[in-house]
Amino acid sequence: MQLTLRPALSAFVVATAAIAELALAVPSAHAASNHHLVQRSQNHRGIVARDVQSSSSPLLQAAKRANPQRIQRRCRVRPTSSSSTSASTAASSSTGSVSSTQILGGSASSTASSTATSTDSSSAPGSSSTVEVQGDTPWRLTNKVQGKNFFDQWDFWSFADPTHGNVNYVDPGTAWNEGLVQVNDAGQAIMRVNTDDYVGNRKSVRLHSKQVVNKNSLVVLDAEHMPTGCGTWPAWWMNGPNWPAGGEIDILEGVHDDTTNHATLHTTAGCTASSDASHPSTGQLTNAQCGFINGDNSGCGYADVSTNTGYGAGFNSAKGGVYVMQWVDSGISVWYFPRGAIPADLVAEKPMPWTWPSPFARWSTNTCNVDQFFRDHITIFNTTFCGDWAGATWQSSGCADKTGYSSCAAFVSEKGSAFHEAYWTVNYVKYFQQ
Repeated sequence: MQLTLRPALSAFVVATAAIAELALAVPSAHAASNHHLVQRSQNHRGIVARDVQSSSSPLLQAAKRANPQRIQRRCRVRPTSSSSTSASTAASSSTGSVSSTQILGGSASSTASSTATSTDSSSAPGSSSTVEVQGDTPWRLTNKVQGKNFFDQWDFWSFADPTHGNVNYVDPGTAWNEGLVQVNDAGQAIMRVNTDDYVGNRKSVRLHSKQVVNKNSLVVLDAEHMPTGCGTWPAWWMNGPNWPAGGEIDILEGVHDDTTNHATLHTTAGCTASSDASHPSTGQLTNAQCGFINGDNSGCGYADVSTNTGYGAGFNSAKGGVYVMQWVDSGISVWYFPRGAIPADLVAEKPMPWTWPSPFARWSTNTCNVDQFFRDHITIFNTTFCGDWAGATWQSSGCADKTGYSSCAAFVSEKGSAFHEAYWTVNYVKYFQQ
């Protein structure tokens, strides 16, 4: 659904929203309370005065100058070993965000025939094979972000890293001029980091989608390569306004040479993780409490222990794969499909999730009401270094011994040649709704 208001009214609504968000921000800081865990920054991933609003509004620009990080609160607790998967086992109806940005979710619905012929996404871009799927699906493709116009559908976020990483996120001009972003001849979007030696904070890119996602949405990432290596902390994730009130969904995330993906929710108090017998999940539950309570924001997450190709070097050696996030009335789910095992209906852009294997991560609305805890999400790519997670696990991850550096920050600053694998290669991001 798209909403377009008259300029005067739009500016008023945007200004009001920005002022309200500034008023809601509450600065605080806290330290780890569990010796097995590392507490991450409370303002982990600030978002600039709602990136989904018009960047040309004078009032919005004033709000950005007053509070460029929007003081969006974000912290997390992670295992002290980046490769550990043995941690203890323990929304949103669309409100019609006023913006010219495309919005998914809400009450829109359609039923499409699933007989289709398409390019098989399990093949390299440019190669073609036909996939024919019989049946009906309520899901319809509403936006496909790929090819030469890939970067037109994202905002470049170029402020100080709220996770305290050793990174400088750059503006689009710098990113293009210094070769940090590119669309190659195969139509793949590339996001790199600077690889010069002795640079201080290392340049990188952080992208915020212009697309806004709500309930009744399916978001799909097909990537061939992701950042990996000691000191890195990449993520593909989703975030709502007024963190944590709008919720956060981390779909693909990890640090260093990790081989296991971690999918995590972050909310206000009252949300816990659970699967039920009719909707099981295959991942390992690492924490059941999703809410930000008494300064503790571990989040409720699953580790995908069923595969060694879901993250990092294993993912890259297998030519990547597809991640899918589904957000519906019954809950939120995340699937990973390795290259060559992507469902035919998904390849044909007629997804039928009820026919797929169980997701590795699933949060039932029975214990985490999606209408209450999640709304108006944007999708985000970023690669940072060290910071509150990768920096804190530098020793326990084995990276200190492997690199010969006792400090993550020193390694990142001095050894640019170590980061030639710290890049994203993305075939597409697709948005479906029902």
